[in-house]
Amino acid sequence: MGSVHSAGRAGSRGSGERARRVPAQARQVAAGTLLFRRGDALREVYAVEAGVVQVSRRVDPRRCRIIGLALAGDVVGCEALSGGVYGGDAVVARDARIRAIDPWRWSRAASGSALAQLLGLADVQMVRMVRQAARLRLAGRERVADFLLQLAERAGGVEIELPLEGKAVADYLGLRPESLSRILRRLAEARCLRRAGPMRFELDVDGLRRLSA
Repeated sequence: MGSVHSAGRAGSRGSGERARRVPAQARQVAAGTLLFRRGDALREVYAVEAGVVQVSRRVDPRRCRIIGLALAGDVVGCEALSGGVYGGDAVVARDARIRAIDPWRWSRAASGSALAQLLGLADVQMVRMVRQAARLRLAGRERVADFLLQLAERAGGVEIELPLEGKAVADYLGLRPESLSRILRRLAEARCLRRAGPMRFELDVDGLRRLSA
């Protein structure tokens, strides 16, 4: 687990501030808005200032799987900078404030330092994608513990709010909803967390780290 935690801490430092410095106008975007579909040609990448964007991919004709979550400070669509097409369907999951960036227009008009800023944000997203890939190889309890620890790192404290409702969080973590509920209940019994609201928890960070070690 050490490498997973280290990747999360490295990816969290300064990303929110870098996203706020992106020279594009922020706009409010309502939940349910589609930003792009998988396979669409790259048009823009999206710096999230507030709210949540989820990225999903169809795994069979009847079901999609959530493969990415973008919170405040994240940039959505960076994977398309290399291949030229988006890798999933991006939908605003909670009302958001977003800056839409045309990377080609920006790279032509901006200074080298501004372009480096965008590439730095893309690097942060790659670190978080690597952490999620590593997390999905863990057992269920360790998977949930690492996800909660990452939310605490990003919140800068021990009180966190789940970015999505439980069923969607379970999907993102590759768990059944009932498995997520059971793990959260057992973590509460172990005094590693306390429910502070419908989607809010107070965490014992040290306890979660011991369980996930």
